[in-house]
Amino acid sequence: GVPEHDIEQPYEAYEHGRRVLRSLEDLKAGVSPQGEVKGEFRLGIMPYLSDAALALPLDSLRAAFPQLELRITSGWSPRLVEQVARSELDAVAVCLAEGLAPPDELVCDDLGTQSVLLVASPGLGVPRPANLAELSHFAWVMSENGCGFRAFIRQSLEAARLPFQVGVEALSVDLRMSLVARGHGIGIVTPGAFADSRWRDKVEVIDCPDFKPQVRAWLLHRPPAGRHLLIS
Repeated sequence: GVPEHDIEQPYEAYEHGRRVLRSLEDLKAGVSPQGEVKGEFRLGIMPYLSDAALALPLDSLRAAFPQLELRITSGWSPRLVEQVARSELDAVAVCLAEGLAPPDELVCDDLGTQSVLLVASPGLGVPRPANLAELSHFAWVMSENGCGFRAFIRQSLEAARLPFQVGVEALSVDLRMSLVARGHGIGIVTPGAFADSRWRDKVEVIDCPDFKPQVRAWLLHRPPAGRHLLIS
């Protein structure tokens, strides 16, 4: 079993979801003050946020706007930011490294920080606890380039002049967890995805007091034509 304090409580995911829902409702109310919201709404979501925060809020959004056709796509933050800036998407929920601000031309709602757990197979031999230098001796099982957490880890290691080696790159959370369970490297997973994973008993959460990967989550959209909309 994993100590309870190593797993963030579901409250964090609920809070992210509540903020996303509030922001989407404010956005649609700003576009259509009378509340008659119809047509297509194109939402782009980074995978970590869709896993951690958006399942139940989207149920609420559908209940609040039953005539709204939701088109939800998943992608990594750089691509999603480009798409909303070009009006290919109406709004995006993305994760950016701490200190990296969204483009000035977009309306931004800060959803707070999003963190992940570091996980590895017990047989991999990661020290308990581990420090950043010790983590750098192992390969990583990562999402593709564009993942904010991957960028955070790479930048942290490079800043400390430590190597960053990706052993396997895979998009699917389940596939990454299975690879971690089989000893292919250190992985990262949201607390919610970890709790639901069929591989959770095959991996252990790594305690690394001096390294807690986290990024800042944002909901971004273009200002409505002819007005400036500020989401607070």
